[in-house]
Amino acid sequence: TSPNDALFKPMPAGEFNPGGGANSGAGRYAQSAGGVNNLNVAQWSMSTFAAEQMLDTAPLEADLTLVDGVLRGTVRNTGPTTIRDVALIQNMRIAKVGDLPAGATGTVELQLSDRAPIEWAGSPSMMLLCDKWDFNQPKQPPTEIRMQMTVLDALFSTPYDRPTEPLLLGWLNEAPIPLEVDQDGVSKQQLALVTTPVTVDFSQSRRIKLPRGWIKPSLEASGMTGGPCVSQFGNGWFMDSGVITSTFQLPPTMQGVQPDSANVYVQTDGPPPVPVTLDVFDWSAGQWVPHENVTGSVDLTQPERFFNSTGLFRMCLDWERSGLVGKGGGCMSLDLSLEGTRQ
Repeated sequence: TSPNDALFKPMPAGEFNPGGGANSGAGRYAQSAGGVNNLNVAQWSMSTFAAEQMLDTAPLEADLTLVDGVLRGTVRNTGPTTIRDVALIQNMRIAKVGDLPAGATGTVELQLSDRAPIEWAGSPSMMLLCDKWDFNQPKQPPTEIRMQMTVLDALFSTPYDRPTEPLLLGWLNEAPIPLEVDQDGVSKQQLALVTTPVTVDFSQSRRIKLPRGWIKPSLEASGMTGGPCVSQFGNGWFMDSGVITSTFQLPPTMQGVQPDSANVYVQTDGPPPVPVTLDVFDWSAGQWVPHENVTGSVDLTQPERFFNSTGLFRMCLDWERSGLVGKGGGCMSLDLSLEGTRQ
């Protein structure tokens, strides 16, 4: 239970030997905003739950700028206690800041590029914890590392919802949410992860560049088969028929920027590795503009016509028009990068 009326939810967890694995979904239990009741946990087993609560003031703050493809700035701990292993994550690119005592400031720098984020097929928790444990060895990591992995894997449990805009995270030595176990013979261990979305300042550069993987697309598919997937090229949709439409919304801070260079990326994990026909919507003409024989990427001419007044961009791929029917399916990724000039 928690006197703070925190919202509890079960977390998926890996194996915790000896005696069996985590069983957060085992048995029947009653869950409320203030706790979890009537939970049965087998001997030598572990149940894992997350208690979430919005803090009045986030203990992590950052001033970041994006200039010439480099995200850099300062990170501050405005809280009363040390925050451990502070890191900045964007898409699947990670820059580690380290421990920040109360009131301390650290610097961070993250090089961005239009290279395919091949780490999408990997584990964010392993990338964040690789300096704490060698995951190539057959031994199980210690309990604290496994618990951190559980929390991180729960945060990024849906690979299609990983953060594209920058996110700060770090660990607290003492959790701000008090928890109580109202039963004898049960031990507990508690971790607290702090996450803070970061707003990037674009004002220090007249030229703005957003790399691929920065804007999260909204995907729609007309095919009866398939579904969301993740690959070395980013998030996408597994398809072998129909039409997939990808919609991108520029950040509000980019709506005053005139796009003068834009690239779209069409890549597939799995068959078919053939040229495709890609349609991009021209908002000024009110019609789709076909781009034939696209392999990998294409540089759009007069890119400003493909963004409306609110920074909306749309492209689609028709499996039949591209001559792909009967050639198998794969994880299709549609992505976008652009450069523009501040007016």
